[in-house]
Amino acid sequence: MTRSSYKPKYISKSLLSTIMKNESAQTHSRSSTITRELISKKMFIYNGKSYTEVVITEPMVGHKLGEFSYTRKIIYEKTEKRKKKQMKKR
Repeated sequence: MTRSSYKPKYISKSLLSTIMKNESAQTHSRSSTITRELISKKMFIYNGKSYTEVVITEPMVGHKLGEFSYTRKIIYEKTEKRKKKQMKKR
């Protein structure tokens, strides 16, 4: 369900104040919306284990910060690894 159009975009107050002071900031606020003020800033977004470095660009405006910091590890099937190893041995 989308956010109602009459409500303003959500940005954490602490995040907004720190990003205006510095060129980069660490944040746990994955639900904050990216606005024009954040363009060309460096953000360190927490994914539950570590901080992921993200540089904000023009196409990211309107999206949430959490969309650019994955929380799950990409796992490949073991059969693909075996096939690659067999190809290298030949």
